[in-house]
Amino acid sequence: MIKQKGILFLAITFTGFYALIMQVTYIREILVVCYGNELCLGLILGFWLFGISAGAYGGSKISIRVSEPLKLFFFLAILLTFVFSGLIYFIRTGRTILEVPPGEYMPFLKMVLFIFLAVSPGSAFIGFTFPLICLAKANDEGKPADGIANVFIFEAFGSILGGLLFTFLFVPYFSSFTTITIANSIAFAVLAVLSAEFQKKSSRVSAFLIPASLCIVLLLCLNFGLIKKIEDFTVQKRWTSFTSGLKLLSSVDSKYQNIAIGKSENQYSLFLNGNYTSSFPDEYQQALFAHLAMAEHPNPKKVLLIGGGVTGIIKNILRYEITGLDYLELDFREIESLKDFLPEEDRNALADRRLAIFPFDGRYYVKNCRKTYDLIILNLPDPSTAMINRFYTREFFSDLKKLLTPEGVIVTSITSEVNYFGKEILSYTGSLYKTLKEAFRFVLVSPGEKNIFFSSDSNRSITFDRKILASRFSSKNISSYYFTPFHFELLLPRERVEFARKKLSELKDIPVNTDEKPVTYFYSLLLWDRLSGWKKSSQFQFADYVKFLSKIKFYWYLLPLLFFLMLRLAYLSVSKKGTEDIKKFNSAFSIFAAGFAGMAFSIILIFAFQNIFGYVYQKIGLIVATFMLGLAIGGYFIKTLLTKKIQAERILFANLILIIIFSLSLSPLILFFTRVQAGSLLPVEISFSAFLFIAGLLTGTAFPCASKTYFSASGNTGKTAGIINSADHLGAFLSAILTGVFFVPIF
Repeated sequence: MIKQKGILFLAITFTGFYALIMQVTYIREILVVCYGNELCLGLILGFWLFGISAGAYGGSKISIRVSEPLKLFFFLAILLTFVFSGLIYFIRTGRTILEVPPGEYMPFLKMVLFIFLAVSPGSAFIGFTFPLICLAKANDEGKPADGIANVFIFEAFGSILGGLLFTFLFVPYFSSFTTITIANSIAFAVLAVLSAEFQKKSSRVSAFLIPASLCIVLLLCLNFGLIKKIEDFTVQKRWTSFTSGLKLLSSVDSKYQNIAIGKSENQYSLFLNGNYTSSFPDEYQQALFAHLAMAEHPNPKKVLLIGGGVTGIIKNILRYEITGLDYLELDFREIESLKDFLPEEDRNALADRRLAIFPFDGRYYVKNCRKTYDLIILNLPDPSTAMINRFYTREFFSDLKKLLTPEGVIVTSITSEVNYFGKEILSYTGSLYKTLKEAFRFVLVSPGEKNIFFSSDSNRSITFDRKILASRFSSKNISSYYFTPFHFELLLPRERVEFARKKLSELKDIPVNTDEKPVTYFYSLLLWDRLSGWKKSSQFQFADYVKFLSKIKFYWYLLPLLFFLMLRLAYLSVSKKGTEDIKKFNSAFSIFAAGFAGMAFSIILIFAFQNIFGYVYQKIGLIVATFMLGLAIGGYFIKTLLTKKIQAERILFANLILIIIFSLSLSPLILFFTRVQAGSLLPVEISFSAFLFIAGLLTGTAFPCASKTYFSASGNTGKTAGIINSADHLGAFLSAILTGVFFVPIF
C-alpha cells in the first residue's frame, strides 16, 4: 500500500510534464525536417494521440493482471527516457532512412509513415502508464473513480508546467538534446524519490540506485560537453539530408525557426526550417531584382523592405538617393547568424544611417505603422506554409495599400515556370494575381522562373515600357557591373510578358487568397505533391484526392455520423444487452466525441494562430499549456460536483450540448476578434488563449463524468482508466487527422 500521497502526486504531475516536453519537441523537430509545412501538425498530433490511445488500451488489459502497478510504471518510465532520445535521432535522420533526396519535399505517404514511426512509440508509453498510475492511486485512496479523475487533473497540471518551462526556458536557451537531457535528469530524480514507495527494502535500494546513478551520469555528460557533441552529430546527420555538397557552418534554433548556413567554395546558402531560402553572394540575381523593383517607381524616396534583405537587396537599394529604408525581419537572430559570412560591402550597408532595422512581424508592423512609402518590396519565400501565406492575402495587401503614397508601388514574387504555365502552376500563380487585383487597380506580372508582381493604384508608376524603365534607371546615374539599361530588354521580352498577362487574365474560377481561406497555400500543397516524385513508384497522388475532397460540400461529411447514429438506434432497439453494457458504451462514446471536438478546436485555433501571428514554432508549448489549463480546471470542477451526488450522465449530456454550441460559435468568434482589432495584436492573442482555454475546459469536463459512469458499470479501475483514456485519445486522433490534414487546408 502506498503511504505518501505527495510522492505519488509528484510522479503523476511529472508524467504530464514529461509528455508535454516530448510532444512539443517532436513538433519543433519534425517541422524542420518537413520544411516548416504545417500540414504535418495534424499528423504529429494525430499519431501522438493514436499512440496514447493504443497504449492506454493495452494498459487497461495488462493492469488487470498486475499486482504492483507502481513498479511496472517505474521501469517503463526509465525505458521511456531512452526511447525519447532515440526517436529524436530517428527524426533527424528520417529523410535519409526513407531515401528522400536532398532538397526535395517529403512525399505525403512517406511523411505519414515517417511521423507515425517518430511519434507513436513514445506516446504509446505515456498512454500505457495511465491505467497503471490510476490503479496505484485508487489503491492509495480507496476511491477508484475519484482516483482516475485526480490522475487526469494532476497530469494536466504537469503539462501546464511543461508548456511554460518549454516556452520561456528551454526554447530560448537550450538545444533539443540539452532539453531532453534536463527532462530525463528530472525524470530520474523523480523516480529515485518514488522508489521510497516500494514495499520491500531490497527493491527500494535498487530502485533508488538505478535512476539516481543515471541522473548523475546525465549531468556529468552535460557538464563535460558530451551532450553538445551528440547534438552537433545529429544536426550534421540532418543537414546531409537537406543538401549535398555543402559544408555546414552554423545551425541554431531561434524562437521562431531553425537557421542553418552552408558553404560550397565561396558560395553560402541559407536554410530556414530545412528549406533552402537563398544563396549569397549572388550579385547578379540580387541586382536584377533590386533594380527592376526600384525602376517601377519614377522616383522612390521612402522604401519598406520585408524579409530577405541582408544578402544583397539592401546594398543595391541604398545605391539610390533615397531618404530612408525600413527593413523588417522578425527573427533578428537570422541577421546575426548571417553577419559573419556576408561580404564587406553588405556588412557596411547594415551600418548606413538611412537604414532602420525593425525586428517585428511584418503584419504587426504594417497594422500599426503610421508612415507612408513610395515603394514596398516583399522579398519573402513562396507561400508554401501558413506562416508565409499570411503575406500573400487580400487582407495584408489591403493593409499595405494604406501605407502607400498616391503613386506608391508594391512588389512581390513567387516561383513559376519560364515559358510554360502547367495546371498547378497556373492555379498557384493565378490565385496571387486575382488577390492583388482585388486590392489594386493595376497589376503587372513579369515572366521568368520567378513571377514578379508589380501593383499600384496609379498607372503613372508601374510600366513594362522598357524605354521608360531604362530612362528611369539611367537618370539615377548608378554604376553597376551586374545591371545595365539593356537588362530591361532581357527581363521583359514583349512576347513572354503578353503570354503571362493573357494566361492570368483569362482565369475565371480561381478564388482569392484570404486570411479566412488561404487558397494560395492550398495550391502550394497541391504543387508540393506533384513535385515530390512519389508518383513514380505509386498510383496514389495526394493532390488528386485533395482536389476531389475540396469539391464536396461540407455537409456531406456529416452523413457518416448520421448513419452511425441510425445504426446505433437500430441496434439498441433489437439488442438484449443490459443497462450496464449500454452505460459503458455511452460513456466511452461520449468521451470519444469530446476528445474529437477538443482536438478539432485545438487544430483550428493553431492554424488560425499561425495564419495571424506566424510563430507557432515559438509558442507551441504555451498553446498546449493553455489548453491543458482548461482541461485541468474543467476536470477539477466537475470532480467537485460529482461528490455532491449530481448524476454524471446528466453533466455529460449537458457538456456535449455546450460543445456543440461552442463548435458553432468558434468560427464567427475568430473572424470577429481578428477583424475588429484596430492595430494591436494583443487583444487577438488574448482571445485565442481564451478560446483554447474554453476548448480544454469542455474536454476536461467530460473525462471525470465518463470515467465515473464507466466505473459504475465495470467496477474495474485499471480497465476503466484505460478504456476511457483510450476512447478520449482515439477520438482526438481521428479529429487531428481529419481536421489538420484535410478539413482545415481544404475548407
